[in-house]
Amino acid sequence: MQLDKGKVKSQRCSSCAGKHAWQIFPHRYSPNGKTHWGWKGGRYTSGSGYLYILRSDHHRANKLGYVAEHIFVWEKAHNQPLPDGWVVHHLNGKKQDNRPENLLGMAKRGHSSTLLLKEVQKKVRKLEAKLAQQRLC
Repeated sequence: MQLDKGKVKSQRCSSCAGKHAWQIFPHRYSPNGKTHWGWKGGRYTSGSGYLYILRSDHHRANKLGYVAEHIFVWEKAHNQPLPDGWVVHHLNGKKQDNRPENLLGMAKRGHSSTLLLKEVQKKVRKLEAKLAQQRLC
């Protein structure tokens, strides 16, 4: 039993009260979807930094219905599915920059030549900084 200023606040102890709150107030506790309090519009960032979007009908969707946004954007821009054995690489190295012009689809074997890609990333970042300066002037 919980007391608040000498009056009975709840018949349950504090550890049990939270467990049964969904039965007392079901309208506040939606298990999933758009009505859930933690809904972020069907997007989340993975632990590795990639953005995922909710597209349960996509052929590359995981068991929860999410697909990597960079793959989805690349496929939409090229009007074809990403071939087997290919990966999508971010030219500027920023995993959340999923503009079509920043995405490069390539064979997984070619993706391992990271030295060349790091040089390309440096050049792209310099060009982006230069463009940003020009916009400010």
